[in-house]
Amino acid sequence: MKKLLLAFAGLTVIVATAQEARIDLGRSAAMYSATHADGIPLNTSTNKQSSAVAIGTAPNVYGAGFGPKSNLVANEDLNTIAFIHRSDYNSNGDYSSGSLRFDYSTDGGSTWTSNAGPLWNPNQSGYVYPGFARYPRIGILNAVNNTNPLNASVTAWAPTLAGTNDSWGRALVGSQKMDNTVSNFVVDTTGGHLTLDNSYTADGNFWGLSFHQPNYLTDEYTDTAIVWKGVMDFTTDSMALTEYRAYMPVSNDPTNGKIVGDGNIFFAENGTTGFISLEAYDSTIAPNKVIHPYLVKTTDGGMTWSSNMGPNVDNLIDNGSGDSLKTIFSTITGGWNIGSLNSSTRGHDLAVDANGNPHMFVHVFPGVGTTPTGGTIAGDFVYYPGINLLVDIFTNDGGLTWECNVVSQVFTWEYEFDPTNGPVPECTRPHISLSSDREMMFFSWFESDTSFVTGTENNFPDWRFRKRDDKKWKGKPRDLFRREMAMQEDCFYEMFVPGAAGYITKNINTDIGIANGVEIKYHSLSFYTEEEDEMFQDEFKNADSLVMTLDKPPSAINVEMFADFDGDSNDKKKENRKKRKEWTHGSLVNDGRVVIQISSQWGSELNRKWKNETIAGSWEYGFSESTCPMKDLFPLEPAFAVTIYKAQVSCYFVFLQHLIDAA
Repeated sequence: MKKLLLAFAGLTVIVATAQEARIDLGRSAAMYSATHADGIPLNTSTNKQSSAVAIGTAPNVYGAGFGPKSNLVANEDLNTIAFIHRSDYNSNGDYSSGSLRFDYSTDGGSTWTSNAGPLWNPNQSGYVYPGFARYPRIGILNAVNNTNPLNASVTAWAPTLAGTNDSWGRALVGSQKMDNTVSNFVVDTTGGHLTLDNSYTADGNFWGLSFHQPNYLTDEYTDTAIVWKGVMDFTTDSMALTEYRAYMPVSNDPTNGKIVGDGNIFFAENGTTGFISLEAYDSTIAPNKVIHPYLVKTTDGGMTWSSNMGPNVDNLIDNGSGDSLKTIFSTITGGWNIGSLNSSTRGHDLAVDANGNPHMFVHVFPGVGTTPTGGTIAGDFVYYPGINLLVDIFTNDGGLTWECNVVSQVFTWEYEFDPTNGPVPECTRPHISLSSDREMMFFSWFESDTSFVTGTENNFPDWRFRKRDDKKWKGKPRDLFRREMAMQEDCFYEMFVPGAAGYITKNINTDIGIANGVEIKYHSLSFYTEEEDEMFQDEFKNADSLVMTLDKPPSAINVEMFADFDGDSNDKKKENRKKRKEWTHGSLVNDGRVVIQISSQWGSELNRKWKNETIAGSWEYGFSESTCPMKDLFPLEPAFAVTIYKAQVSCYFVFLQHLIDAA
């Protein structure tokens, strides 16, 4: 397996006995200090250079510095690209470098209108309200059916230096029509803002993210994410703004406090399902003291949010190789004892695919508990920058199970540019781009050619990218209605029939006989909460059909081991009784039967393979036969073939569960 892994995944064994170890304690407002305001840019294109198109001008490069930000946006409907930056005030008459301007192209990037605006131009002295802007993000708001870019608007989301919260304290939010005729901006004074996090804009909606920390110098992050939502009225070219808050806790480590990285916000195409991602430490998810990615989810456009959800990264299996990430790290280090896995507060990205599933593009390193060959065991929040994988982590079932794809091994990590005026520390800036239909994902990052650098220094970064094509449903019906009709086929569902025979399809625990091929009897369903269980029982009692569809999977399917069936011989029943008496591993019932749980949580621990399923065509609805890779949420299969006719299931209620792992 290891030889295949290296050959096909392009991974390299590293001479790793003396790798540098660092500790990740999160971002710092001091890193963004205003003393960087007018430093001299550093040209890093010494070794390699691509063709470039000159756009606008700024006093320095810092507006796009200090990690990934949404400074650049593209709108395919308008064939328009826009880039936001601080104003080159000495050349255009603006009041200061805290003013904002933008550049845009309406022909896909061939030609540009430079230094449009200003979007923001406060006439003030010193760090007072409303404040000089820094580190801006941009979006494009466009009405349905509008094809004229100048009738669209741009959004801005930027922190301002208002003299509070270590000089920061305020958030600039609003919109401006691209022809510069209408401008609507406000500065929020209610949140404890620092340098802000990313924003997301789609159609006529805007969302901006910030993590609430009113007194950065003395108090910890308050476990509250602030979300500003803007809804555009294109008749007046103005945006109505509402503030929402999400509880997104970070564990308070007694030694290091709350370690918080950058956050991202992204929405599905429907504009109601969205996610906030954060790289931090949540002890309810992580097995040890490590940085790791996690999410909260909204289904109402940002008004309310779920509790934290995310993977234990130690348990993730790479879909490409079939190996766990820990096994991969053991391989590329030549045999280190790998402890828990650590991610990074120094940049990640978030996107939502065509199926509404979130993807977090993150760095993963060996972390606490790792012992290098000939070295000492790693402590809390330690990572090894030279032992580095970029990984796409995602869920297809709302966070019940998690999967990952290793995108690339990374060899260079960080460099501090402009040491005189900064320094400006930059890492690899992982980024996800999507095709307009969200079927294709492009993963990019900046990494130096190791021929030109020393160690893990990333001082001559090249732009690298990989593509993931999610168009795996071959012959997929052309529109949503026909796809919904096709998805009524049995292959999109898993089946539960109380009292029916079935088989376990994976080795779960062979030491006690829970193994592939073992016969079971379907017993009952378990759910995550009492409320979910009560709702199910009510629907079950009042169901007017023998077939019942669950919109989300249960937490477990409970099955009976060594069960007796009609038609079993006396010898078979005697053997079953003996096995039941010898069973010492617990049961959900105390009547002599052996009933155990087969949990959906095992999805992240069992390497279940994708398998192409044939989906029948329909003359009535106008779509042809197609194929789609799928895999089961539960390692169980019924021991009978089923066509759903009421006459055939008169003895049973049949429960069908969406197979939501369909690619």
